[in-house]
This record gives sequence, structure tokens and C-alpha cells, in this order.
Amino acid sequence: KPSSAASDVYKRQVLRCSGGGRWPFTNYSGHTQDIECGILDHAMGTGSAFCREFPPQELLSLTTHETLEAAMCAEVAGTTGKHWKFSTKERISQMSSR
Repeated sequence: KPSSAASDVYKRQVLRCSGGGRWPFTNYSGHTQDIECGILDHAMGTGSAFCREFPPQELLSLTTHETLEAAMCAEVAGTTGKHWKFSTKERISQMSSR
């Protein structure tokens, strides 16, 4: 893990991913502390299950946040959450109401 103060910054990324034959493309929103490793993990198929099925093609946006909770709230705000389990939505809702 890098020892710089930058490692204490959380990033929220939006990736444009292939549509897997169903759509021309789809977007993925996630959070990480190390954007380079995060994108590489997704591109190699070792990141999220979503990006294994729909490989990333380009980084659309990147924002920085001081806390993990802030990055997660930004991630939720940028997605519909339709495919998430209820428990995930509930945990994030509880974090954002603190």
C-alpha cells in the first residue's frame, strides 16, 4: 500500500463497459483508493463480477472523496441500484444518514 497521503483519498470511478451483445455499452460505477490497480483489476477480470461479464472500455469520470462513506454515497447517487440486493441498499442508506 502506498505510504503517501494520497492513499487516504477515496475515488469514485465510472467506467464505460461493453454491452455484452445486449446493449452497445453499459456503465459501471465503483470506488477504490488506487485507481490504476482498480481499473487494471477490472480489465483483467479480477475485479467485480459485473466487469468480468462486461469488460471496461474507458474511464468516463473520476471524483475524489475524503472518506470511504463519501465515495460510496457518490457511487450510489450515480447509479439506479436496480440490480443490488436489498441488504446492500440498506447498508448504504444507513451510512448516508449518519
